[in-house]
Amino acid sequence: MTANSPQFPPPPAPPLEAWLALSADDRVAYIVRAEDPDGTLLAFGDASEALAQKSVAAAIAAAETLVEAAESAQRSAPRSRLLRALVTALAYAGRSSDALRAAEASVSAARAAQQPVDACRAQVASLHPLTALGRIADALATGELARTELLALGMPKLAARADINLGNIQKAAGDPNAARLHLERARTALADEPVMVAHLQNALGEVHLLRDDLRASRSAFESSLAHFQASDDRFAVAMLQGNLADLAAREGRLQESLSHFETARRALERDVASAHLARIAAEEAEVLEVLGVPGEAEAALSASIAWLEPHGFPIEAARARLARASALARLGRIGEAQRDVASVTATAREREQRRLLLRAELLGAELALAKNEFQAARDLARAVRSDPIGTQIDRMIAWHHLARACAALDEPDEALLDADEMIRECRAMDLAPLLSDLLLARAQLRQGHPDAVLDQEEAVAAIERYRATLRAERLRAAWLGSRTRAYEALALTRLSEGTPAALDAAFDAVERSKSRALLDLVQRAVDQSSAPSNDADDDDRRLAQELESLRRRLSALYARWDGERSNGERFAPSSTLGASLSRAMHDEELALNRVTNRLAAIRGERSILAIPPSAAEVRRRLPASTALVEYFFAHDELIALVVRADGMRAHRHLGHRTTIDDLTTRILFQMRRATRLGAAGYTRGINVAVEPLQRMFAQIVAPLLASIGDAADLVIVPHGPLHGVPFHALHDGSRYAIERWNMRTAPSAAIALAKGTHRAHPAEDTVIVGVPDASAPFIDDEVLAIARLRPDARILRGNEATAEAFLRTAGNCRVLHLACHGRFADGLPQASGLRLADRWVSVRELLALRLAADVVILAGCETGRSAIEPGDEAVGLARSCIAAGAAAVIVSQWPVHDAAAGAFMTELHRQLVLARSMERGCDDADDRTQLTFPALASVLRATMLATMRARPHPAFWAAFTLIGAESDIDSAVRTSRLPALTESAS
Repeated sequence: MTANSPQFPPPPAPPLEAWLALSADDRVAYIVRAEDPDGTLLAFGDASEALAQKSVAAAIAAAETLVEAAESAQRSAPRSRLLRALVTALAYAGRSSDALRAAEASVSAARAAQQPVDACRAQVASLHPLTALGRIADALATGELARTELLALGMPKLAARADINLGNIQKAAGDPNAARLHLERARTALADEPVMVAHLQNALGEVHLLRDDLRASRSAFESSLAHFQASDDRFAVAMLQGNLADLAAREGRLQESLSHFETARRALERDVASAHLARIAAEEAEVLEVLGVPGEAEAALSASIAWLEPHGFPIEAARARLARASALARLGRIGEAQRDVASVTATAREREQRRLLLRAELLGAELALAKNEFQAARDLARAVRSDPIGTQIDRMIAWHHLARACAALDEPDEALLDADEMIRECRAMDLAPLLSDLLLARAQLRQGHPDAVLDQEEAVAAIERYRATLRAERLRAAWLGSRTRAYEALALTRLSEGTPAALDAAFDAVERSKSRALLDLVQRAVDQSSAPSNDADDDDRRLAQELESLRRRLSALYARWDGERSNGERFAPSSTLGASLSRAMHDEELALNRVTNRLAAIRGERSILAIPPSAAEVRRRLPASTALVEYFFAHDELIALVVRADGMRAHRHLGHRTTIDDLTTRILFQMRRATRLGAAGYTRGINVAVEPLQRMFAQIVAPLLASIGDAADLVIVPHGPLHGVPFHALHDGSRYAIERWNMRTAPSAAIALAKGTHRAHPAEDTVIVGVPDASAPFIDDEVLAIARLRPDARILRGNEATAEAFLRTAGNCRVLHLACHGRFADGLPQASGLRLADRWVSVRELLALRLAADVVILAGCETGRSAIEPGDEAVGLARSCIAAGAAAVIVSQWPVHDAAAGAFMTELHRQLVLARSMERGCDDADDRTQLTFPALASVLRATMLATMRARPHPAFWAAFTLIGAESDIDSAVRTSRLPALTESAS
């Protein structure tokens, strides 16, 4: 010890932190001068091992320092014990190879010091890393040997600890019955040690989970969790939260599962427990895959596999590969999924992991179904069902695959034998996600049977119930989007019945499958109480900061993606630079989604869930002069339901999805081609352009004319590729549709009736934003022309039209006109946006606005293009404006020449001013009468007809379309409020 070193008296309870703060020489001197050097080191070792419960990294550093100090102080007696503390810390950190080496060194040290009990304890400590490394047989043999020796040495409680480890090994090997015997024996021996009983409860919970005894599993986990929360054992709490997450996922309580995963992740992040974080991330990704976001799940699983494999976690990596294979299958990447399954099968056989092998076979059956290899799927499903190691849930999943294969092979009898039992068990276990699958499979087997529709209705009810428990809007959309086949099946069954009541039920099923996330957003846009609580802990604040950082980085990437190189040359997304930026944006979008999910998992939302109006309610809301045409695809067949105030008719077999896709592509090609021709396109090529418009009319409108009857106004609800069709430009051979009807579209009938007088009354009538540039110089002329028609309008023009000025002004007007460049990003719809004077404003920023506008006019090119995501969610600029509160939007479906767009928009505002004056029966162009939706449709029709006379090619008068809801009636949409943190639908 140096002259200036502090003098420590021998403490009754050694201050480990103070000792660790000394220099290396002073630490050794402290041990040498201690009254009981070995006792001091052992006390420090106990403190180091306890430290692992709070900080794994600190525990590893402390244990390594203690081993070094003992060697320097030449104290060999406590060496085995100190190494064992290091084993524990390294195992907690997931460093299994290092932990095993430390355990072997501990055994050697104990044998050399003739410490047989310590040697046995070191052997027991080695069981954790041996199991983690997949050496199951070695772990069982070592554990049994240590237990036998400890009993012979008269150490029954230490032998019980060996039993605990042996139970965990048998559990990992997939033998829950053997595991339970070891754990129950240990619990009897350790009944007077509450900490050990708590650990045993956790282990028994995992065993119950393997046996599908979910109720017993939850009871055991919650009992163990209560103890460790009371003792502030953060690491144990994190592990139990992970186990509860796994249990909740098995039960189908998916939101609860995400909440537990987030709680576990936060604790593990503080301790930098990388291995456990990688495992937790992989298990959480499995839930995301079930929820219908396989792209995010695949990315998270790939990251976990990349960490687990090189760090010596073959079993955890294999499980993650199996989950990734399921995600890849959903993404249609069957070959990659099969390679993952083959890898998992090899690992499971090599390491005698029978349950892992069974799960691989289950997924193999699913992949065979995806490839239409129905006999192979049937054989694999049969094998899994007869495997004694399988659980009841395994057998349910296997039956589901068997039923699908038998239905495809037209051999329903085999699967129907067990159908009732499987569904009864699934109901008893309340496994709603799996229950919906089983019910649909039985309905398929019973096709034509009167009870089939009951199965389909119950399946849809289960999907709706679990959708309501999800807090994040995007996860609700994904969940529903991944389950739309249940709604399609129910709609088709009801349509086949043909009665008026059955038609209404079909309409209701279709409406519940369309744009539900947008409908929720529309309702939430006027419900400020649904905002998250301001209460936030450090983790929330950190995640919020990360979210803001991601948004800033994405904004910069968006600007670069669309922007220009330093030499002024634009790049294409397919170029090297464009591809690199696309990948970067994709990665950042995934990261942003992950952070959003994490915040929602803990903080949640008070969700306003919209209930779509029934067919009867829609009929009551429709004026006598209006027909609503609801299109939908079911099994790729296009179907239309025509709703009038006095009834509804169905039209089937309007075309196959591929036919509609091809026609839509041809129409848009001709429109873009004419636009590129410029002035020459005004008269040239009309016949070529009209031909696909005529074919589309004949395909999807002409069969409906008798049902449409004398309606003057049409509300079109598209589906899938029909979102890209300019319905007003379809041609019947003598005239365009807009010459027959006032027309508008809406993402769903519910949204067509969603907005009402509950919207805020804005302070200003009109705001006009214009951002001209070298490629669109006529924008300035457009703004000035509109300003002359609307002298009281607020104008943001040129450099004044900054993003900040726009975002500050947009929410307080009734008519919002945006004359600026728009962008739709193929493959990255969230990168779409509007170009203001200083930067791009993304769809995310638009969505965050609170608009009160009767109409938002997006005068830029292709502002109406959307990415159609599962659940028929059309993600793009139009959706963002409607979700933010606008009653309607006018958007373009293809690029429009600058001068032609300016002329169209000037005429639109002239007609708008005229319509308002006529409504009041006066010439006052500045009246504040709310413009009703039929009038707005008439305004757009008058504009199109006037433009058509000057420029007859539809490319120049038909680019703009009206999307949205009525603005002069109370909402027909009811809502159901869910309190925060709920797990059941109201």
